[in-house]
Amino acid sequence: LAAHRAGLSDQTIMSLTNIFSWDIDFSRETRPGDQFVVLYDAYFYRGKKVKSGKIIGAEFINHNKKLYAIRYKGQKNNADYYSPTGHSLRRTFLRTPIKYEYVSSPFNSKRMHPILHIIRPHEGVDLAAVTGTPIHATSDGRIIFRGRRGGYGKAIIMQDGPKYTTLFAHMSRFVTKYHVGSHIKERQVIGYVGQTGLATGPHLHYEFRINGVHYNPMKVKLPDAKPIPKKELSVYLAYAKIIVDKLNHS
Repeated sequence: LAAHRAGLSDQTIMSLTNIFSWDIDFSRETRPGDQFVVLYDAYFYRGKKVKSGKIIGAEFINHNKKLYAIRYKGQKNNADYYSPTGHSLRRTFLRTPIKYEYVSSPFNSKRMHPILHIIRPHEGVDLAAVTGTPIHATSDGRIIFRGRRGGYGKAIIMQDGPKYTTLFAHMSRFVTKYHVGSHIKERQVIGYVGQTGLATGPHLHYEFRINGVHYNPMKVKLPDAKPIPKKELSVYLAYAKIIVDKLNHS
């Protein structure tokens, strides 16, 4: 509503929330007193605005924490959003969450369930490991479920950005200091391997979803979140300073 009052289009508002979605949960974490500044292209015809274009730069103050996003198209013509120091606002993923002994059950759309003895899609991978093996978050994200979940047993689901979710199941126990809403960094331990729920032995069942669709965690193309290349960094830093100065003086 505040963005609408400021004259931003629905498209620009969606772009703004997507840009910062790795750092801010806009459905839960915005508070009275938060502030934002958006620098974006706008197209006019005969003095009348006809459409909005790309966001060039943005500043968002959330819980007194100031975040910046700067759009930059490098020498390879791949535009993305970066911090003032050149780090991507997107996040990377670890391929697997644990040190495992072997894949005890691969991703398989027609697997025979070992306990139920029916054909049921296996929409993740089972990574065999001894009970108590630490389970690591595979990306920066936020816990959206933590508890018992049917055949999954003790499970955690994480929201890892605007369209990614990861699920960790059959845990023996959770790290107690984390709960629903907790922000987790990549590689932080969130729980430990077990065999709760429908499991024939200790292992981690790990799922990777994009927009709610399951993909094979061992083969899915993971998002690229490389920083500004070193050979372009000096040019970028000078450009970023100009954009930040404009945002600060808007």
